[in-house]
Amino acid sequence: MPSVIQTFYRCARSLSLLGLATLALTACGGSGGGGSGSGAASNGTTIVASSNAQSFTLAVSRSGQGTVTSSPAGINCGATCSASLTDGASVTLTAVPGSGYTFSGWSGACSGTGTCSLTISADTAVTATFTANGGGTYALSVSKVGTGTIASSPAGIDCGATCGASFASGTSVTLTATPGSGYSFSGWSGACGGTGTCTVAMSAARTVAATFTASGTGGGGTSGSLAIGAHTFKADASGSGTSPMTTPAVTTRASGSLILVQVLTQNTGTFAGLTDNKGNTYVNVGGARTYVGGGAGSYLFKAENAVGGAGHTWSLIKTAGYQSNEATIFVVEITGAPASNAIDGWTYLGSSSYGSAPVATTAANGLLVSFWGPADYNGSNNTYTPPAGWTKLNAIENPVSHNSGASAWRSTPTANSYDCTWNAALNISANSSAWLVAVKP
Repeated sequence: MPSVIQTFYRCARSLSLLGLATLALTACGGSGGGGSGSGAASNGTTIVASSNAQSFTLAVSRSGQGTVTSSPAGINCGATCSASLTDGASVTLTAVPGSGYTFSGWSGACSGTGTCSLTISADTAVTATFTANGGGTYALSVSKVGTGTIASSPAGIDCGATCGASFASGTSVTLTATPGSGYSFSGWSGACGGTGTCTVAMSAARTVAATFTASGTGGGGTSGSLAIGAHTFKADASGSGTSPMTTPAVTTRASGSLILVQVLTQNTGTFAGLTDNKGNTYVNVGGARTYVGGGAGSYLFKAENAVGGAGHTWSLIKTAGYQSNEATIFVVEITGAPASNAIDGWTYLGSSSYGSAPVATTAANGLLVSFWGPADYNGSNNTYTPPAGWTKLNAIENPVSHNSGASAWRSTPTANSYDCTWNAALNISANSSAWLVAVKP
């Protein structure tokens, strides 16, 4: 028969593996508190337990009316919307809509409309969205890179011909991508990730992009050996207080890609750091730039010879006290680039909309990437339209945000001077920022 001490430690270890070290001490006969606890066995022996495991914060936020609970217990949001969990803890979150609401889905560290299962290895943020029943319609916009078709269920999108449709609030729309002859489907970005079907909960306007890759190439568009691979973005245009701000997951190459990231912030004090979940180091290119009268921040980062794979995400960390500031992240992966010194040149424009900031390339068959921002912020929605020869990747158009914009790419068949003058269907403020980056073949 095991001794009292053996029984205590078996119980405490089991609960500690679930990230509940304090509970382990209490439930198994010890006293919680700090990293150690003690309890008296029936024979008068004092038991001392110690845990040096690192702890991380799981933060849950909600949009709309509903509750989120965790198993093991710790979050009941409602009242308690965060918990401190031990490194390696497994947690399942369940969302229950309030009366008159429907659960529309997770964002942040989880997606979809089922339960949210997590293994904690860093500070983690999850958002549950609940949508009021009968809440009108929202637009779903689909774009493509390469050759293929996209169809929706329920019907409405057949892209090919129709690349956008409006769906009733709360509708779950499934998109299916079918590659054209000589192409394969490389994956979704925007509101979806991965290479399966894309299911979108219409609790807001959504944008999805599908990338089809020509046989024998490595990405969504090619220029010699260079190719655009995955791309994604995340906007906190409403200033909802999210930090870290994490993009939807996409699938990148396992190794060797060049990754470019534009960060736009409400001001230069907002930005505290940029990370991804693959352990890459991001180097600032061109320093911190400002635009707009209030000193909004614009940054360009690169990670060369990057590690990637499925479920790749990027997170912007806001400075303490700046969590409510607006911000936007745009990410573009380039495959086939040199392992180092891959950037041929870059320019920055921080003055008037539609301005000119050409970049000179030194070699043929290179590739250009442009990041543009902000969107209009005086009450009208914009559609960003790149000039001939450019392919738009991601865009966010927000009528109240200084910190929105778009990304696009084009090939550079000869060594020359290239520019990217964007156009807009509606009014845009005269203050803006633009990065133009040339990548070597």
